Amino acid sequence: DGNRLWSFGDFGRISGNYYNWKNIDEGFGFDAKVDDIYLAEMPYNVKAICYDMYGAGWFIADDNGKIHYVIFEEYNETTDKTGNVKIYLVKPKVDVVVANLDVDELMAGIPNNGKNYKIVLGWKGNKLYLITMDAKKFEDWAYNSRYTKGYSEPFPSVKIREFDYDGNIIDARGEYGAGNYHYYIVVATNNGLYIITVENREPDKFKIADTLKTNIKVYAFDVYSGILAYSDGNNVYYTDIKSRYESENSDRYVYYFGRNYEGALSLGGITGLSITTNYNDFGTQLKVAGNGYIKTYNFEFELKTDAKGNTLYDENGDPIYIVKFVPKIVDNDE
Repeated sequence: DGNRLWSFGDFGRISGNYYNWKNIDEGFGFDAKVDDIYLAEMPYNVKAICYDMYGAGWFIADDNGKIHYVIFEEYNETTDKTGNVKIYLVKPKVDVVVANLDVDELMAGIPNNGKNYKIVLGWKGNKLYLITMDAKKFEDWAYNSRYTKGYSEPFPSVKIREFDYDGNIIDARGEYGAGNYHYYIVVATNNGLYIITVENREPDKFKIADTLKTNIKVYAFDVYSGILAYSDGNNVYYTDIKSRYESENSDRYVYYFGRNYEGALSLGGITGLSITTNYNDFGTQLKVAGNGYIKTYNFEFELKTDAKGNTLYDENGDPIYIVKFVPKIVDNDE
């Protein structure tokens, strides 16, 4: 019915763990071996949900154009219809509306962008919303709402920045982890890649610092290394995130996509990409999925030079590399 959320893991206490959610409409079976199953039945249909590890609660988008912040309380034990699987029923202790926005996806960020702003992302179609709030006020409110008896202060005020893009949004992520929006946010649409610089800026100064216009069907972004791969369905291209000072006398950075890489991997029917950073002999690897195949490649780079052996540079002053996608067979026992 769209309002039921299932969790596998310690959902009742919400002590900083991650959880796997399924909306009941996606189908659910009890044939898997699971120690703990938790069920929350919400008073509204749920479109998107993300855990906020810094506030001990959840941001939830309903189907009525509202984004909620929810803190769940203790649970009651029951069983499924076979009587064999334990199900713990939880219910909201706090459920407040944070913003009136119609979104299909949500992602919560870290508590501080250098100006003490917490950032939450929401998007639908070609519109991206950056919901910002004072990080300290939010954390104090979340802690007291969860642990202080009789606490009933309103949710801290939020500011919302809206960005419109050319093409529908595929994904939006920050650096060093899905939720670490301390420096920048990468936005992928079917018509290009974009970087929003947020480091040490007030919300009204968040800006699209760079755009790489290209046809994208699938892409992968390794949030730890800043490496990206993207494909139009038949070719895979490589780029990464670079930085420079905003101006000659500035101590603030802006971030941009590398344009100093040449070469592509040509395959037909590409349907998925994944980048794996292995801290072993295999190095950083690219997984490419297609119609009937999954292939593994390593990135290798050859410095581009002129006839005299001099290094060639792009318009940003970065040395140009020829990217080679080298097939690899991964054996974790080596």
